[in-house]
Amino acid sequence: MNVKEYLSQTLEISRDIDSKLEQLKELRALATKASATVTDMPGSPTRNTDKLESVVLKIVAQEEAINREIDRLVDLREEIAEIIRQERDGKTRRILELRYLCCKPWHEVAAKMELNPRYVYRLHDTAVRNLKNFVKSHQKPSKAT
Repeated sequence: MNVKEYLSQTLEISRDIDSKLEQLKELRALATKASATVTDMPGSPTRNTDKLESVVLKIVAQEEAINREIDRLVDLREEIAEIIRQERDGKTRRILELRYLCCKPWHEVAAKMELNPRYVYRLHDTAVRNLKNFVKSHQKPSKAT
């Protein structure tokens, strides 16, 4: 895994969390739709009386998955923050922080830095080259299967 891929993991995990939160929102909406209708007619003995319980269990499982991803993201951000601190140039370090720790898109990074986007890309590429050796020495060895 190269430096850019390593740093970009935060962006992917963040997107995964957003997706899971959207799914959770949908599950909660389904749970509110699962309501009992009160009538004086007897119910079918074969109907599924556990619909709400099933949806609640799915919500709990989804929340646990989200919490695991958040824990993973926090740990990875700490690792990446340590790597970014190795960059000596303050401007370049801020670009890396905005992109990989704050998960900002490139146009927002350039706007916040009040820099031309091309210049931001150039600074970023220089920083990635500078951090290459540090990242290699701090990456966890991959498991061979």
